[in-house]
Amino acid sequence: MSAIVLALLPVVAILVLGQALVRTRLFGPETWGPIERIVYFVLFPCLIVRAIATAEFEGAPVGQMAATLVAAQVLLAAAAYLSRLSQTVDSPAFASIFQSNVRWNTYVALAVAAGLYGPDGLALTAIAAGALIPVANILAVWGFVTYGRRREDGKRPPILKSLATNPLLMACVVGLAIRESGWKLPELLSDTLQIMGGGTLALGLLAAGAGLDLKRLATAGGTVLTWSLVRVLGMPLIVWALGPLFGVEGLALSVAIIATSTPTAVNGYILAKQLGGDAQLSASLIAAQTVIALATMPVMLALLLP
Repeated sequence: MSAIVLALLPVVAILVLGQALVRTRLFGPETWGPIERIVYFVLFPCLIVRAIATAEFEGAPVGQMAATLVAAQVLLAAAAYLSRLSQTVDSPAFASIFQSNVRWNTYVALAVAAGLYGPDGLALTAIAAGALIPVANILAVWGFVTYGRRREDGKRPPILKSLATNPLLMACVVGLAIRESGWKLPELLSDTLQIMGGGTLALGLLAAGAGLDLKRLATAGGTVLTWSLVRVLGMPLIVWALGPLFGVEGLALSVAIIATSTPTAVNGYILAKQLGGDAQLSASLIAAQTVIALATMPVMLALLLP
């Protein structure tokens, strides 16, 4: 328990610092958009490529871990239909709930896994990202296209193109290709990727903290709190139950539980706004899940990690 708390404390501190910085004139809201893009399109792919290409996880059940994570996403997506079937929310609100159930905060997972398990934990989290990110994008975009408000031009978002050009997915493919080819990264290239990727966690967590709208917590109702608890408690419990059935145990199971115990992704607000979801509800879900997860993650990880 103490090791888990110690791994989480730096994450919490950087999130709080990001929230504090956004309240200053020097680092106002307009500062963070470019930072998020640099992290997402440049730094994070560098981290993923090097982590996967150089990791030592021979014999790790990578395929089984990916299958477990995707199964958990699908089950949480199905659970979101309860809100739709009960007709307690309208279609755009359902699309936002649906999205929050299938997405996760990659930066928090990377930081915690690296703090607990070092480079191997970091690499397996990158593998988890390779499994979760495309499925989460497919499900979330489908939800918004089907249930969100239509765009003025009436066109559907280019789903396949968005996935094919996703920088994180492309980085996973490149890293795996290098690894499976047996080619060793030249020292100069490896060191360059390491330096570039080293900025991912700090900047990513700062941006995540800056993106939190804590005012939303004051107006969070029963729908927000209920689905926040379903997400941060339900998904890791599903992974914990399904993992052994899929043959996932040890470090791979630990990383899968860490990844799914994080709150939903902060940039979900942007997707909801662009694709016709209930953007205000998405903001409330993000804020509530982030705060709740800071309390639930130490407990869940202490109880569930093998």
